[in-house]
Formats: sequence, structure tokens, C-alpha cells
Amino acid sequence: VIYPDSFSIKPDSEVTVAFSNLLNTASENAKPKNLLLEKGNYVFLSKYANERELYISNTIADKEYSETDKKHIHKIALDLKGINDLEIDFNNSTFIFDGIMTNIVIENCVNVTLKNLNIETVQPNVHKITIMQTSPFYVTFKIDESSNYKEEDGEYFWYGTDYKLGFTELKNSGSWTPTAKASNYNHVKRNGSHPFFGVSTIKEVSPRVFKARYLIPKDFEVGQVFYVFPKARKNVGVLVDGSKNIRLENITQRFNYSLGLVAQNSEDITLENSDFSPREAAEVDFSCLADFFVASMCRGNVKIKNCNFSSSGDDGCNIHGIFFKVIDTQDDTIIVRYGHRRTFGFNPLRVNDIIVFIDPKTLTEHGEAKILQSEMVDRYHIKLKLSTKNNPVGAVIEDITACPDVEFCENTLNRVASRGLLVATRGKVLIQNNKFLNTGKSGIFVSDDALTWFESGAVKSMMIRGNAFMNCEESAILIAPENRRFAGFVHENIYIENNLFMLNSIPALNVSSTKNILMKANVYKGKPSFGKYIIAKNVQGVTADIPN
Repeated sequence: VIYPDSFSIKPDSEVTVAFSNLLNTASENAKPKNLLLEKGNYVFLSKYANERELYISNTIADKEYSETDKKHIHKIALDLKGINDLEIDFNNSTFIFDGIMTNIVIENCVNVTLKNLNIETVQPNVHKITIMQTSPFYVTFKIDESSNYKEEDGEYFWYGTDYKLGFTELKNSGSWTPTAKASNYNHVKRNGSHPFFGVSTIKEVSPRVFKARYLIPKDFEVGQVFYVFPKARKNVGVLVDGSKNIRLENITQRFNYSLGLVAQNSEDITLENSDFSPREAAEVDFSCLADFFVASMCRGNVKIKNCNFSSSGDDGCNIHGIFFKVIDTQDDTIIVRYGHRRTFGFNPLRVNDIIVFIDPKTLTEHGEAKILQSEMVDRYHIKLKLSTKNNPVGAVIEDITACPDVEFCENTLNRVASRGLLVATRGKVLIQNNKFLNTGKSGIFVSDDALTWFESGAVKSMMIRGNAFMNCEESAILIAPENRRFAGFVHENIYIENNLFMLNSIPALNVSSTKNILMKANVYKGKPSFGKYIIAKNVQGVTADIPN
């Protein structure tokens, strides 16, 4: 048993260094460890937090840092490194994070459970703008009451611990900015441009109320809201890296700086009974600047059950592998490179894993091999010795051992600016009894992409059962591997049954390059796009019970 009192950890106090000392001590103890925290509020300050280098999947490229940034250096509130057999019951305490940090890191750990924790962030760098009056060239808007702001030399800025953001600083690059209209405030989607794109002047006309003049006409609506924040994904909520058998139970995370939880190169991950959403009373009702959950190159089982996800700036949950480019081959040795600029710096390719060679333009397989040796050459390149010779340059590889089984059950996704759930894995997938509400794009997206994001792989067995799709855009379910030309089926064996589709001029299913699809016992409400419940291209073996 670990006793927090021994480290001067008490409610209603600042505990940044004290908690770091506790976790360092836990890493030195090989025996099973339990910690029960006294219920209360605990404060963590970024200026006292651990700092170290982290490379996190789907986050930030080198060139996205400014000249003054320390690249890939994270301030970490709770840093669990090299700890085995640990359970922490936070006893429904609230951890208050003041400053820009990665909230929790679990790295090279085995058998760790964290439960009953509420996470709050003090005045995060996300700000709400509400349109009060509008005309083509003049717009009156109000900023939220919870953000600090000031005027300097005629320019207006939001500010808080570790940040200062000009009102118009991102106006020419804010295509990611989420918006929602008064007609359906729960339906958040990307605006396509910053609300101040084309603005010439901004003047404060009363406290927190401003009038903006535009050089180009705007078609904003009264009551429309925008959420303004920087795009660079420099920090995340929770990182699980190189770990096994990790459970997060009853975790409430009201805000994080980009991805809510990232699990990479890890095995057997469970997120259960958790809530990643803003407080009901929060005026800035936005909780996650990018995806709520990302699993990248994981294995074993990934389970997400009975969780609530609300208000994100990108996708809901994203579970995928990574395609690596083969850039050099000599005899039985190949050099592979990370494909996307925002994912690199860790080696998930393990000895004895099986890889397959994939044509990036068709996504078809052309041979397999076993990894005999695996070595990082630098942050972007990995050297592999294989069981085969004369391996193809120009292909990509997919590690089919790092393909977890997935259970995504009894969750609610709401106010998601992009897709609800993305899944690309060869493991068995069960998507059951979920609510996909108000997604800016499709509710479920089954992709496979070796040319842009390099997120693998081919689905071999997926059950989509008992879900509700309401107010999704584009399509309720999109199965669309990103092959440039068809040379064979990519996905197969997808079963869609007993779901409720509330259609508003969208299809229930849009599918391509897939075989063996069964749709049965589904309920359809509303009208589909052009009268088509299914849009299909290059498919085989489709059985569907769609209405006449």
C-alpha cells in the first residue's frame, strides 16, 4: 500500500512535485501496489511539472513548431514510467491542471489501473464566439465570460497560463475551426475557415462585445457559435505508450490539448465508464481539440465501453495501424520510413511479428515475411531483417500482428466535428449498442490508407449491431478504402444488423472495394440521399433488407 500522506499529498493543496515523488517511488517497487487517495481537490501547476521528450502518434510534425518551441518536450502532470502492478483509486477526486500540460503519461508499464478521477483544466486555450448581429460586411459578436482578454496597441488577445492568442492570429489558417448554428446547437462541424478570415478591423463596443468589419461578405447567422483554438497538437490528455494491460475506469476529462487518450505500441487497453465531455454548466462547451481516443499500432484487445464523448474538433475515436514505406532493400534487410509527418519517433515493429507487403495504390497484398531483427535508425526510419529476400521497394508494409480485436460498446458520441468512429484492423471488431449523434461527417468510417495518413489496415470481421445513427452527415456508415484503382477487395465480412438509421438526405451505407456484406433487421427513418439507402462501387456478395 502506498500512503499519499507520506509524500505530503493532501486535499486542497498544490501537489505537482509531491505526486511526481510518489510515482518515482512506485517505479522502484516491484511488488503489487495500491493507492487510495483521500477525496478532494488537488492542484497541478505546469511550471513544476516533469519535462521530457515524447513522440506521440497523430499529433505534431517538426515543422509545425515555432522557432521558440522546444520540439516534442512535454510538461507532464502525472508521469507513470516503468511501473508494474499498480492500482490507483482517486476516490472521485478532482485534479485541477493549471497550464498547458499532457495530463497523464503511462509509459513502459504493465498491469496499471487508474480509476475514479475527475480532470479539470484552468481557463484552457479554447474560446467561444457567439454571433449577435450580422450583415454582409459587419458582424457583432460576443466572447465567452470565462476567457481572459486584453487590448494591446489596438489588437485584442486571449491569455492564460502558458499562452497568449491574438483574436486574428489564426485568421488565415483556421480551416479546422468548429462551428454550430442556433438551429441545431448540438451539430458541430468544421467551418472551413476562421471566423475572422477577411476581417479588416475589430472594435470593442461594450465589455466582451465587438464589432468586426470584413473585406469580403459573410453569411453568419445570429446565434451561431465558433470555437477558436490553435491547431498544433503539442500535448494530449492521456498517453499510453509501450505498455500492457492498462485500464482506465470512471475517468472524467473535461478538457485536453488535442487528443483525449492515445494508446500506441501497447497491448490490452480498456477505457470504461468514462466521460470526455465539458461540464454541463461550462460556457465554453468544448472538451477535446482533436480526437477523443486514438489507438495506433496496438495489439491484443482494445475495449471502449459505456463512455460518453461530447464536443470534439476532429474525429471521435480512431483505431488503426500504420503503413510504413519500404525505401531500401538489400538481400533480407529493408529500411522502412514513417509515411505521415505527424507520426514518428517510436518503434512498434517487433521481432517475430508478421508483416505483409501492400501496393499503396491498390491496397492489395503481395507476400509476407517474419521480422527477425528490428532497429530504429533514427526518428523516421526502422531497419528490419526479414525471413525473406528480394523484398519490393515502393511497397508499404503492414504489421498484421499489431492488429487488435476491438470492442466499442454502449458509448455515446455527440457534437463531433468530423467522423464518429474510425476502425481499421484485421482483428475481430464489435461495434454494439452505441449512439452516433450529430457527427460532422460519417458516423462510422472504415478506411485503409497508404498514401495520405498511412493508417492501416484491412478489415476481416466486423459486426455493427444495435446502434443508433442520428444526424450524421455524408453517410451513416462509410466503408471506403483509399485505393487509387481497384485490383481486388480490401475489406470483407461486415455485418450490419438491428441498427436504427435516422436519415436526412444521406445513405445508410456508402461502400466500395469490399465483399461479403450483410444488412438485416435494420430500421430506417427519414429519406436517404436520392432515394438510395446504399451506394456501392466494386463490391461483391451484398445482401440487404432495405425498404423498397
